[in-house]
Amino acid sequence: MLANPKTFSELQIPSKLFALNHRPFEAAGLPVTLFDPILARFQEDANGGIEPDDADYNFIYTLATDMCSLSLNNETHRREKFCHRVMEYLDLGMSKIGV
Repeated sequence: MLANPKTFSELQIPSKLFALNHRPFEAAGLPVTLFDPILARFQEDANGGIEPDDADYNFIYTLATDMCSLSLNNETHRREKFCHRVMEYLDLGMSKIGV
């Protein structure tokens, strides 16, 4: 039932959800760090000296938007899109990684 994008989209109606997960991308709500102390601790640990630049922010925005897209019919397409975006970001062509 949840593998059906139309059904999944209908289940993402904000009034029916406990925690919104940005899927679709517009489904935003209370920050997950407020749901459990371990999530807040993870965020604090992740804030230790890493300074993302514009390319990093652009990659994350593009990746998040792609992964939240309901136009990806199945997890195979989602995985392929994810791998494409990561290889693009890391500047890894297929010939460089032997695929």
